[in-house]
Amino acid sequence: MPHGELIDTTVSPNNEYVVNAYLCSGNATTDFSVRCEVVDLKTNKSRNIYWNYHQEDVSWYWKSQDVIVINNIELNVLTDEYDWRNY
Repeated sequence: MPHGELIDTTVSPNNEYVVNAYLCSGNATTDFSVRCEVVDLKTNKSRNIYWNYHQEDVSWYWKSQDVIVINNIELNVLTDEYDWRNY
């Protein structure tokens, strides 16, 4: 999965998680995509929770301490993952 360029960061309401959004640039044969990772601030472990193709920006809000809505996709940062290839 491409790493990308950091475009935005948001911290959970309880300050336990940070979500970083990256713009993964397309090349001659592919379009842009947005990838997001969640970082547990207690353990400093990270994992990908969102990757969507044909996107260049991110809009998000925290619905609760553990639930974030990224570009209209609701995700529990503890368990969920959205990958456009699976939908």
